[in-house]
Amino acid sequence: MAKLKTWTDDYGVVNYTYDASGRLTKYEHLGGTKRTYEYQPGLVVEKYYNAGGNLVSTKNLELDASGYVNHVSDPNFPGTPTVRVYNADHQLVKDISVTGIYTNSMDYFYSNGNCDSMRYSTNGVWNQTIKWTYYTDKANSLSNQSGGQSYWGVSSKNLMKSEQYFYSDGTSGDKSNYTYEFDAIGNATKQTVAYGANINISYISYY
Repeated sequence: MAKLKTWTDDYGVVNYTYDASGRLTKYEHLGGTKRTYEYQPGLVVEKYYNAGGNLVSTKNLELDASGYVNHVSDPNFPGTPTVRVYNADHQLVKDISVTGIYTNSMDYFYSNGNCDSMRYSTNGVWNQTIKWTYYTDKANSLSNQSGGQSYWGVSSKNLMKSEQYFYSDGTSGDKSNYTYEFDAIGNATKQTVAYGANINISYISYY
């Protein structure tokens, strides 16, 4: 599987750096912020630096027996853990985070190897749902695995085609439509996202 090398969009250029095992070690905005990743048995330590090179935050990503993140914590904010639950296919099905008196839960649902919806609730009350569709003939070259972060779980197997938000008051957001261009071996090298009157274009390169 090809590894992501650069991602270029309206926010600038992101460079991806990996270790000999193909794990992400640095995610860096050119001339700006960066995240670094250190690997220990059962643990990934993520550090975030601002554009001045100052350490802003540290997160401990604890891994389960299969090597997937099941608990996220910030040493500076011990009361704000995140718990992640996976299905038998190692796809994320629940993400629960606690912030003060609020417990936020995201439940993910799958069909044919793709995540087709996510239901978000706070303290047990539904707030919104996101629905996705996919190009079933296009393999996902933008997965967690492609970015050297397989520990976040198995990604949808196909490239996203559309995304839309639905809210508890009965309203919905504009549908975002995704189109792609590809290299000779099927890796997405250009992603165009159109929503309402807005268009965002990203260019992707690979190792």
